[in-house]
Amino acid sequence: MHKYVVTAVVTAEGRTLAAFSGIEFGENTYYLSGGSEAEIGGAAWHLMLALIRETHDRTHGSGKFLMGSVEENSPGWISLARSREQCRVVDFPTSIVTFTYC
Repeated sequence: MHKYVVTAVVTAEGRTLAAFSGIEFGENTYYLSGGSEAEIGGAAWHLMLALIRETHDRTHGSGKFLMGSVEENSPGWISLARSREQCRVVDFPTSIVTFTYC
């Protein structure tokens, strides 16, 4: 899957402020994980908006930026709910698949 992996990083003055890891498959970009330093002044927000814009531009508006499923009151729920609200997300049918390796 290496050809579908997307990694993006925001740095300033030699310091990593925010990072994103995801998959671009077809017209969709799937958010897998991300993180940022505390009190970074919006670098993570700027990065996510840039990636949403990139998905839109790459697919001429027909692709989706899928932020993933989240259960209410799970760890980080408040921040995730706020970012979803600000991006005006809509529900999109999906499935959760659990893999077991023996």
